[in-house]
Amino acid sequence: ELPEVTIVRPDNPAELELTYRNLSSCDVTVYRIDLMKFSLLRQNLGAITDINLAGIRPFHQQQIQLGDGLDYRDMTREMNLPLKQEGAYLVVVRGQDRYASGLVLVSPLKLEVQEDAQSGRVRATVRDVKQDRYVHDVHVKIIGSRNAEFVSGETDLRGLFVADAIQGESMVIAQADQEVDGKLPLHFRYAGSYPGGGLPGKIFAGGMVGRYGGGKKSCRCNEQYHAG
Repeated sequence: ELPEVTIVRPDNPAELELTYRNLSSCDVTVYRIDLMKFSLLRQNLGAITDINLAGIRPFHQQQIQLGDGLDYRDMTREMNLPLKQEGAYLVVVRGQDRYASGLVLVSPLKLEVQEDAQSGRVRATVRDVKQDRYVHDVHVKIIGSRNAEFVSGETDLRGLFVADAIQGESMVIAQADQEVDGKLPLHFRYAGSYPGGGLPGKIFAGGMVGRYGGGKKSCRCNEQYHAG
């Protein structure tokens, strides 16, 4: 098993905890994915680990030795992955006939979401935690589970974007393409969701998100998708 979502800030090591039992080794494959493209295709991030990866070139591959394969109890192992560039990565681990997957997000951005379930208003604020400031001109898309189309726009000088008439469980995506403190352009895709009814979900890249089942899940890999 892998954590469903792991948040990594730039310049920090990308470490994931792998839980396994009775495996002597496993193969780790990492794919760089486009969350914006996936969200526009599905209008839902609940099946992000169900992407069909056939034909997509891996970003990184490695084999990890786990022991003699005679554990007979759950064991854990920290995996350190070479994920330095900001973006989203799907990590797939296979051992014998078992496999699991998890999403890794590398970014300095934090998405803070507030929702008024009665009015359907969703407020999304984007902040750069590394520079401790809000980010303007970030493109934001918001859609509810009972909406047919996204509500889109840019954050203002406060880093805020507001969407109205959002019905059901909402999904919020923010994408920034701009220079930060004179450095190379920041190209980041954040994806999250916020459960209807105003109840907080779990932390997802610093934003509040709803649950789509358990905190850990396996990859069935049955949704056709091509990473751009």
